Amino acid sequence: MDPKLIEKRKLELDNFVNESFAVNTDFASRLGLENPFEILMNFESLKDFMFTTVHNFMKHQKITSEDRVWMITRLGYLLGEYFKEKYAGYWTVNEAPDSPQYGHYVIHAKSPSGNAHYPINVFGAATELVEQEDERDLIQLVTEIEAVIQ
Repeated sequence: MDPKLIEKRKLELDNFVNESFAVNTDFASRLGLENPFEILMNFESLKDFMFTTVHNFMKHQKITSEDRVWMITRLGYLLGEYFKEKYAGYWTVNEAPDSPQYGHYVIHAKSPSGNAHYPINVFGAATELVEQEDERDLIQLVTEIEAVIQ
């Protein structure tokens, strides 16, 4: 990846993170939450929204090519918020040249044992979920990522 692009992403990181708040609350509002901001203030509300509302919404959702980027963006930011909150994580640009996520925005999540931080490519995970044809399982996707963090 071009080092200039990585530097540009690092400079835009604050804007990227700030955008996530608006995107997450808009997504929650579109899926019917009365108080969409709650998902940013209360981890239990975020979990319930993800594992009930979003999981059920995504399971059989027909995603057109026009909706693909929109959906990946929303899911990526939502997954980022979940892993950031649950694992004392933070958004960053992955600068490890040997990493498959080199140059990408990732969540660095702290393992429960406290011994390591793991870069999670939440937009890659969102893409994987969106590209599944049917029977998408958001809960299984999160469980698989969490197994690596443990």
